[in-house]
Order: sequence, then C-alpha cells, then structure tokens
Amino acid sequence: LLAARRTSSSSSSLPRTMATSLQQQLQSFAAKSVKSTKVKNATIIFDPKDVEHIDNSTVYNLGLNGFVELKSKDGRFADYETHLFSQASAELNRDTLTKQENAKLDGHLVSFLRLLSPFVMQKAAHKVLEFLVRRFRIHFFNVTAFVECVLPYHSTHLFSRVIRILQLDGTQWSFLVPMGQATDGVPRSYIVKECIRDSTILLAVCEMVKQSVEAEASSKTLLSFYSVLLMEVIQEISVVSPSFLQPLLPYLFEGIKSATNLFRISSFMVISQLSSKVVFTPALVSSLLKQISKFIPANDADFRNSLGPILHVTQMQKIKRFPKSTGKFLLSHENLLVDHLVDLDQKFEINKFLGHFSKFLMRNVTKKRDQQSIDLLYNLLTLLTFNDENLKAIASNMWEILVADQKPDAKDTALARSHSLVTSVDNVVKKILRFIENKKP
Repeated sequence: LLAARRTSSSSSSLPRTMATSLQQQLQSFAAKSVKSTKVKNATIIFDPKDVEHIDNSTVYNLGLNGFVELKSKDGRFADYETHLFSQASAELNRDTLTKQENAKLDGHLVSFLRLLSPFVMQKAAHKVLEFLVRRFRIHFFNVTAFVECVLPYHSTHLFSRVIRILQLDGTQWSFLVPMGQATDGVPRSYIVKECIRDSTILLAVCEMVKQSVEAEASSKTLLSFYSVLLMEVIQEISVVSPSFLQPLLPYLFEGIKSATNLFRISSFMVISQLSSKVVFTPALVSSLLKQISKFIPANDADFRNSLGPILHVTQMQKIKRFPKSTGKFLLSHENLLVDHLVDLDQKFEINKFLGHFSKFLMRNVTKKRDQQSIDLLYNLLTLLTFNDENLKAIASNMWEILVADQKPDAKDTALARSHSLVTSVDNVVKKILRFIENKKP
C-alpha cells in the first residue's frame, strides 16, 4: 500500500514539473514574440497600429525624399547614397549578410548617424530615420549610435519615440528603459543622476562629443548639452575622486587644443568648475596653464575666453611657479591682456594671478633687464588693484634690482648689459618705487 502511494505521488508530481517547464517555455516564447514584433513594427513617424500596413517601398521613397533634402543642406551626405540609399540597399536583408558585411554596414551607419545628429530635429531627418529603422533595424543593431544621434535632444518628443523602439536591455543605455513611457523626453537631471551612479556613461558622452568634433559633425546643441551635463555632474557629486577625474582629463585636454571654438569654451568652463571643487596636483596645474596658453587664438574674443580659465585656475589652486611659456604668451599679447585685466579687475578678485604674473615679469627684469616686462609691470600697477602683499613683494624686488645695478658683477653676464639699457630699466624701476611709496607711504 505504501509503495502504491509513493508511486501515485511520484506520478502526480511529474505532470506538475512538466507543466512548469511548459509554462516557462511559453513565457519565453511569448517574450521573444513580443520583442520580435517590437523590432518588426518599430516606427518613429507612423502610428504603431498602422505601420505593418505600410510597405517597404513606401518607406524607402519616404527616406529617399528626406535624404535628397539633407544632401542639399550638407554635401557630405552624398557619400552614403550608394551604401545606404541605393535601390540595392533598399532591398538588403541584414540576416543574409556575413559578419564582415554587417560590420562594414555598421561602420557606414554609425558615421551617417553622427553626421545626421545636428539635423535630427528636421522632418527630413525623421524620414531618413524611419527608413533606417525599417530597412537596417538600427534600433536593434546600432543602439549606441542611435542613442548618441538623438541624446542632445533628450527633452523632446522625438527622443521619447526613439526610446520606445530601442532595444536597450543589456546595453549601457538600459537606464533609459524606465523612461520609455514618457512623452516629453527625459529630463537632464535624470541623466545627471545616472552619470553620477555610473561614470562610464559620462565618459561615453565625452567620447561621443570627441568623435563628433573630429568628424566636423558637432553642433551648438551637442556642445551645450555636453558642457552643462559635465558641470551639473561636478556640482552634484559629493567628492571628485581621482578615479572620476583621471579618465575625464584627456577629453578636457582635447577640448583645450580643439579648433572648434565651442568645444574649447566648454572645456574651459568645466576646468574652471573643477578647479573650484578639487585640489589639483602641481603638475596638473602647470600642464593646464601651459596647454591653455599654447592654443589660445590671437583674437580678442578667443583671448578673453581663454584668459578666464587661466585666472580661475591661478586663483583657486596652489602654484609653485607660474609657467614660463604661459607668461611669455601673455606678455606677447600685452595690449589684449591689459584691456581684459582692467575689465576683470573691476568684477572679480584676481590678486593671486597678479602676484604670480608679476613674479614672472620681475624674473625677466632681474635676469635680463627686459624692458617690455618692466614697462608692463608699471602699467599693471597703475591700472589694477594690487593688494599690500603684492605691492610689498614688488617693492622688495625693485630695490634688489637697483642695488645690483649700482654694483654690477662683471662676471655676471645677466647684469653685464649696456649702460643705456640698464639706465632705461632703472628709470622705470624708480617710477614703480615712487608709485608704491605714494600709494602705501
């Protein structure tokens, strides 16, 4: 009897096990079916209920119409006609391509989407994207490139429509999945929080911007998004750790030397923000100052934009010695420098910068009796507000120069200058001492 009961119990448990297994298989099949339907019926223009009734030929003609319009706006789009918009491409099936062929196609799609990004809010771009979704399933195979194309427009209805069709699960952008039901885009604050949680997302944005600038496909919208995002992350983060800062620095240095003005200004803004938040190493301070001055364009607007971060870093960070190359560059543009410093001195505290730069000028005077340096120092003294500490240091140095010139060492080539040069410099030195004495008797 016991044996019979065991047999009966065992046989009754078998169907339950089979039922559970069957249920799991059905659930898995249903999920794949939903995913397959989502991929197949994806659209960013049409009503999802109607899209399956719109044939490929209609979508191709729509995309081709948008592509022709884009070519009229930027001739570089023509490079993609054969690979993406020819009749042969319109009949292409990715499932039949080899791995190498798909990789080559991906390369064309990635670079095309990067070039498309500045135009993505135009109707022509929407038509093109609809075709690329239908024909090449970029929402499934090229998720990162598609996200990067529309990310600068994260607060728009278009972004919401794109998010709904993207296959984000298992990608770096899966944090956007919960926002799939939003209708008015994704707030920047949400992206900021995710960048703080996972800094690789922030670095992905940095790389996206770098690649776009290099491809000459950046836009004001992209670079504004980049700078504001970085600055808000830095503002919100509790501690700027070395692990956060170090991977970011190469992108900031790329921006400093970039010929794209907005990219350079964005980097300057972020550097200024960082210098207010974290203590840089002396080597980093020196490197930043050297690089900024090295790549400053010699026109009025760009000079002013570049002078700002130099002053900010100098004011906020400890500096052992003002870099010679930075000092020489500023000296070579003394008229621009004086004009901007006079304006900035009325709005901000710049005495730390004045202290370091005046020491650079005084080293020039001490070592080689440089007339330009002593003249500039005198002009700065008469036009700007130097604090007592800086005035005292300048006066002390000026007295040392006068004493040295009264008893020059014949073996010291730095002091063995012509009598007229020494006299000319000393005359300005005396003017500086009289000025300081009158100002601080």
